[in-house]
Amino acid sequence: MSGARRSVCYDCRALRIELAKIRKVQKDYPEYPRQARQDTRARDGKKKCSKCRETYEVSEFLKDESKRDGYHPNCVHCQKVSRKEYFSRPEVKARNNERLRRWKQNDPEGYKRIAKNSRLKKEYGITLDDYEAMLTEQDGKCFICGKDSDWGTLAVDHCHKTGKVRKLLCFSCNTSIGKFNDDPALLRKAAEYLEAHY
Repeated sequence: MSGARRSVCYDCRALRIELAKIRKVQKDYPEYPRQARQDTRARDGKKKCSKCRETYEVSEFLKDESKRDGYHPNCVHCQKVSRKEYFSRPEVKARNNERLRRWKQNDPEGYKRIAKNSRLKKEYGITLDDYEAMLTEQDGKCFICGKDSDWGTLAVDHCHKTGKVRKLLCFSCNTSIGKFNDDPALLRKAAEYLEAHY
């Protein structure tokens, strides 16, 4: 009947339907575990994971607008394990490798760009746009010697202790600093030595 009030609220009705489904399965399959579905919705900033059954803060769940409480039913830890298990299957690996091979063939430039962006993000925490902005700022030349790259691209120089990105250097300058353990005192001493014995 349109416009008529329901005698049961939406949540209770949904729970009744779910319990009815469980009872039907239990009737057809007696070995099915006889336990009612636990309510895992978010309440008071906490939510129970439907997989591991642990209760976490809602910040440990990804947002999902299709769910009633607005969060994915599984915590991020369980999702990570599930994804790892899924992507380690041989058939999934084979399918992904085939897709990657086709992508490399059809759009080699696009593939290279995305691969480089991923590597820069992973290793240095910068994007390809950040790299290109630094390159433009340095006129495409090494910050120390002012020469073009001797290996095709300039290396991202960074502090190995803090991970902070400094400037773009050619291969020779970047490795030379590395051989002096990024120590300014050693580099000054080397400069003084060269000046004295020039």
